[in-house]
Amino acid sequence: STHSLTRCPNTSRFRSRNLSNNNSTKIEWQDFENGCIVGNAQKGYYISMGGIRKVWSSNGFEGGILGFPRSDILTDENGFKYQEYDNGYVIRGSDTYGYSFSKQ
Repeated sequence: STHSLTRCPNTSRFRSRNLSNNNSTKIEWQDFENGCIVGNAQKGYYISMGGIRKVWSSNGFEGGILGFPRSDILTDENGFKYQEYDNGYVIRGSDTYGYSFSKQ
């Protein structure tokens, strides 16, 4: 799917960060103007942005209840945006965000 991240990092506002030496989760991320690419070599790298990222953030990022992202942001057959995580999904409804722990 197509996302609106910029093609190159916005280095005037952000720096590339690698937390593998500082955090037991060993996550890496690169900030871009409209979001981030997050992950690591074992779990893969995924887009993280917008309200879905805010829900993930408010729940502790990869060290929280949702864990690591397991997909990019996707759109279901009803037009709802969602992203899969180790322990569930963050789902964007028409004007609300939430998360679900049902992994089917």
